[in-house]
Amino acid sequence: GRVVAVIPPGVDRGDIVVSQDGFAAHGFPYEAGDAFGLLGEYVPARPDQEILTLADIPPQGGPGAFQRVEPAIAFGRPEKFQLPFPPTRFCARYRGFLYIPEAGPRMFHLKSRDGSRLVIDDRVAIDNDGVHIPKDASALLNLERGFHAIAVDYFASGEAAALSLSWESHEHGVTEVPRASFYLYGPAPATPD
Repeated sequence: GRVVAVIPPGVDRGDIVVSQDGFAAHGFPYEAGDAFGLLGEYVPARPDQEILTLADIPPQGGPGAFQRVEPAIAFGRPEKFQLPFPPTRFCARYRGFLYIPEAGPRMFHLKSRDGSRLVIDDRVAIDNDGVHIPKDASALLNLERGFHAIAVDYFASGEAAALSLSWESHEHGVTEVPRASFYLYGPAPATPD
């Protein structure tokens, strides 16, 4: 026979206990910390390149690009981006999956200084494009429980880069989307029994 362990969404460590007919094996520890977060890619603008809209951003994997896993999109000031180049003229892309624990409406907020866009399940949910002062754009989305592909694109054309993604619920008000809701990998494809 085969044993399949299903780890609840948002739980990154614990013990897996196998039991059958009232008998249980000792727990097997697991840690899945590398599965949480979004893959962020950062690309500096060329000195001769003007970035005024998301259409102007450098190509993915462009010169000077680097990637790292981000636990959240919470960059309130330029130094929060922790870039290996000046955080003035650059673009960022974040990709992964968002887990929604309960179906229903949820208000998303994307705040940025200069252009940003939120895409969920290949549909633009928030378009906050252009060069502008810090601006909060929001959208009410009715999402089913489970995993949803998520993408956030951003560019900074000046000195005051800032980007954050939050959501709003009746129970908790407006909060940063937590690390445990972001996954680098989506759900596994169904396997035949």
